[in-house]
Amino acid sequence: MNILIIFAKNPLQLPVKTRLASGIGKTRAVEFYRHVLNKVITNTNSKSYLTKLCVKGGREYFDVYGKEYVKDAENSLGEIMWHAIKEEILRENKIVLIGSDIPDITEKDIELAFQILEKRDVVIGPCLDGGYYLIGMKEKHNLFTLDKWSDTSVLKKTLDIIKKKNLTYALLEEKRDIDTVYDYEFWKQKNEIEE
Repeated sequence: MNILIIFAKNPLQLPVKTRLASGIGKTRAVEFYRHVLNKVITNTNSKSYLTKLCVKGGREYFDVYGKEYVKDAENSLGEIMWHAIKEEILRENKIVLIGSDIPDITEKDIELAFQILEKRDVVIGPCLDGGYYLIGMKEKHNLFTLDKWSDTSVLKKTLDIIKKKNLTYALLEEKRDIDTVYDYEFWKQKNEIEE
């Protein structure tokens, strides 16, 4: 069965949305993260694939969702993603990894990613900030060897690795992750949210 892995932090134990918190305050940033985290987990539910969580900071916060867990490797983001791929991918499975800060991601996005993997080696959901919110594959390919992960060239460098390995790929619709006050204000305006 195809597997979706959602990467998340326990907001009761670890700092979350630190860049956003510097602009709107820690309390509001944590509340926002909890809202988006819940939205991502519930909006990507499907019977057509198995959802697992890869969490930092303890699992108790996430038990309410009734999901299986992927063992977390306590390393860099790239090493954590590669570890999840190596642990979970089987020959007949396709794996899609997503973060927990894209409020607009849905089950349809995930299902489209799995459909693309029928014909392509890799699928990526690009972010407006030069990173990506989703990456998926059907075989083990280590595309996670970057030195920096909070960089505007993450997507470009990852595509360079994909091309060097002669893998086929497709890009999903570009989405906005909410990391800064500007992103947050844009999201509030788009969703007609007042404070």
